[in-house]
Amino acid sequence: MLWKDLAQALLHPARMPVVPAFFFLLILLLSARYFWLQDEAMSHACALGSVSFQCSLRSSLGILMYTKALGILSIPVAGLALWIRRPAVMVPALALTLMALVFYNADYGAVAATIMVVAVARSPRCVFVPVKPQSEGASHSGKDLEGSALVAEPVVSDRSSR
Repeated sequence: MLWKDLAQALLHPARMPVVPAFFFLLILLLSARYFWLQDEAMSHACALGSVSFQCSLRSSLGILMYTKALGILSIPVAGLALWIRRPAVMVPALALTLMALVFYNADYGAVAATIMVVAVARSPRCVFVPVKPQSEGASHSGKDLEGSALVAEPVVSDRSSR
């Protein structure tokens, strides 16, 4: 029952921009790490002095990994995502957190990942509130029961206000 509740919570419509972005970014970053960054032929070409965009990008990423800038920057961005809790902020924060974790900044990236888990868990939820449909007359003959049924309309609420 716990797994079913967790799956329903993660696949909730309010979290839909964040959850698929997580899996897409994770696959993208892991494939970039293993097939691009750790490629021996590319590393030998760059070490021999090849001047290309890929070698410049590898060098810049190496500096970011060595100085732990990805991990250090991911913590305040994850804090911002916790504070604002909108997909437009949470998806880039998730991308930066995953970059920190995948590209060897796991110490600071783990802190940012913890903040991001809390941010996703506290993201706005869509709550269905039953609402009676607007009818033209106050009296109801009982013949059209489908028109008088309760209609669920989505209302965005914030779990922290409870």
